[in-house]
Amino acid sequence: MATQTVYIGITSPATYSPAPPVVKPSDSVVFILQGRTDSVTVTFDSGSPFSQTSFNLDGASALTAQKTESVVAGASGKYHFTAKPPGVGTRTISEDPEQPGTVSGDLEVTPDSHHPETLKRSLVP
Repeated sequence: MATQTVYIGITSPATYSPAPPVVKPSDSVVFILQGRTDSVTVTFDSGSPFSQTSFNLDGASALTAQKTESVVAGASGKYHFTAKPPGVGTRTISEDPEQPGTVSGDLEVTPDSHHPETLKRSLVP
């Protein structure tokens, strides 16, 4: 199992260590607020490689400014996420659609070659 770190700074896009952000099922992904003391909600737009589609990070404390998630078995593909401060999404069309502090990024999940579903697919002619 590997660990991927996603840094959510003040400006988009998110940064990664190691880069590029490629993980496998059962790998750990650590999301960390970097250089900010506000709170954000991290939301995956179309499906999630984790057991939940969103979670909160709060920069008021080192304990709440990071969260570790494990990639679920069977996850595969590119997963886009957005980290938004409170109040984003309540604006009208005439206002700036993206509040300062909104950060986005992607995680690529490659299939686990040891997962039974992956093995089954690779054996089918």
